[in-house]
Amino acid sequence: LFGGRVLNVVTEDWRRFDIAFIEAADLPRYDGAQLVSLFNRVGLEPRRQVPTPYRASAASVLPKVNEFLRILGLLAGGIGREEYVLGLTGLEHLRRLTLELMLEENNVAPASRGGALRRNPLLTEEQRLELETLPPAAATRASVIAGNGAIATLFLRRARRLGESLHMVWPAAFEAATRRHLERSVGLTF
Repeated sequence: LFGGRVLNVVTEDWRRFDIAFIEAADLPRYDGAQLVSLFNRVGLEPRRQVPTPYRASAASVLPKVNEFLRILGLLAGGIGREEYVLGLTGLEHLRRLTLELMLEENNVAPASRGGALRRNPLLTEEQRLELETLPPAAATRASVIAGNGAIATLFLRRARRLGESLHMVWPAAFEAATRRHLERSVGLTF
């Protein structure tokens, strides 16, 4: 993985682990307290880092809102070309951004979010329920449009609330343009 810098190993009984090949320049990205050194010819090791409290900020949230609106607006083109399978991919991007927004709400630092297989402990019960009750999506026009509407409603409500608490300047013109574009092109209101 990652150009041969990470070796992913899966045993016969499906125990899995990763071996990372780290160069000296990469050391600052790692916390020595979370690693086991298997082979270290030069003796350099990453420092043990003292956890610092993380707080969401306008600078961490606004790019997620803008990216969400950008991807959401692409729905019209995909629907127009009847690219419903790609519409599911777009919907998954929106779901990922919604999950990232929820982690920002919970002040979970990016470095503390862990791998792709561990999110439940980082979410509140309410957040999990909202994600779990989003409508299932199928590669059909109606399903892709409905899925985008449901996740847009969820994301924008939560993002606006978080943005207000951070005194973030909301991209109101971008949101309004996206809403007009989707209502006009695919009949989506949210």
